[in-house]
Amino acid sequence: MLRKRQIRVHGFAAGRGRLIRYRRLPFTNPAAPPGPADMPQYRNLSFESAARLNAPATATFNQGTAARDNAERYLRDIVLFASVLFLVAIAQRFKVRSVRIATTAVALGLAACTTVAVLTLPRI
Repeated sequence: MLRKRQIRVHGFAAGRGRLIRYRRLPFTNPAAPPGPADMPQYRNLSFESAARLNAPATATFNQGTAARDNAERYLRDIVLFASVLFLVAIAQRFKVRSVRIATTAVALGLAACTTVAVLTLPRI
């Protein structure tokens, strides 16, 4: 005989003779917790370990992000210096003197801006 707060599942008492209490069945009781992890007695050691390790992991991630940003700035300046060398080399190929002077002036301006950017970068 089943008690008032217990039910049978598919004609058999669920769990090999053990009866399940009605208040714990999430399919028949909307107020029941959806699973064992949502019950107040449940304690997951992995969640506690993850919470403890999250702060150092965040700090390390932020350090890596800052290092990546510095590396990208250094790489950008290297590319700009290579562009200066290209402009100076191509300026020598022009036959018209005013075009050579203009290209060299652009190269010198780019070299000056890139030099200032390199001097403001943090030292490694």
